[in-house]
Amino acid sequence: MNNLPDEVILMILKYLDTQDALSFNLNERFNKIVYDYEIVNRLRIDKLDDEFINRLCSQILQAIYNKIRWIDF
Repeated sequence: MNNLPDEVILMILKYLDTQDALSFNLNERFNKIVYDYEIVNRLRIDKLDDEFINRLCSQILQAIYNKIRWIDF
């Protein structure tokens, strides 16, 4: 995964639901790609569990709040 260009990882991530893509927490480079505008522009949250909600509130939203244009629940 570390050898793949950012563009390739971003193309793969576009096939995942936003929540699934945000659930990964591999490393700083991967998180930066996941938090890309195209991935988080329309945030869709439909599988809420306590662990994801905690991570969403404590880490993810702080990094992407200014990029979110729409949230679907």
